[in-house]
Amino acid sequence: MIDETYIAKPGRLSDRDITYLCVGENPMISPFSAKQAGKPSFGLSSSGYDFRLGAIYYRQKEYTGEYYRTIDPLSKEDQSFAWERYEAENNEIIIYAGECILTETMETINMPDDVVSTVLGKSTYARNNIIVNATPLESGWRGIVTLELHNCSNEFPVKLRVGQGIAQAIFDRMANPPARTYSNREVDGKYQDQVGVTTSK
Repeated sequence: MIDETYIAKPGRLSDRDITYLCVGENPMISPFSAKQAGKPSFGLSSSGYDFRLGAIYYRQKEYTGEYYRTIDPLSKEDQSFAWERYEAENNEIIIYAGECILTETMETINMPDDVVSTVLGKSTYARNNIIVNATPLESGWRGIVTLELHNCSNEFPVKLRVGQGIAQAIFDRMANPPARTYSNREVDGKYQDQVGVTTSK
């Protein structure tokens, strides 16, 4: 139910703000969990939202010594050459020492025109050498979030659990809506409406 007394204000969004934007038509986060659950936790927190880890991930192909190639981030051929698609087995993903993988959130995002978001790691995985990297979720952007996960350990693989919390998004409402959102800026929004793990375009 929509809170009829709600008044939108600029600044960091609280659980009340996030909830307001996630009910009714065109929810900002879907599916939306209004409380925290799981371990590591997912869902609404007091000042952010914890995304769940999806089952699809991309792992870079193993170097066999038979080839050497510089990867061009703007080359579709190079991206196909460098990455292999996998699906989690038994709802677990193992990320090896020193490895970087691309994963996805289980949530689909529909950013309002006056809200931006930063995605950060969760403490449980940070304490086990997992760094979460994601670019900002810009105003007007829609899609499933691609996450870059890096195991900084030199020694130990780390187990990730599909369906549990993997990253926290914090949201900020701008003082004034932007003149251009992700959907109508000069350069085409290459990642608009992405439906899962997406390599560079």
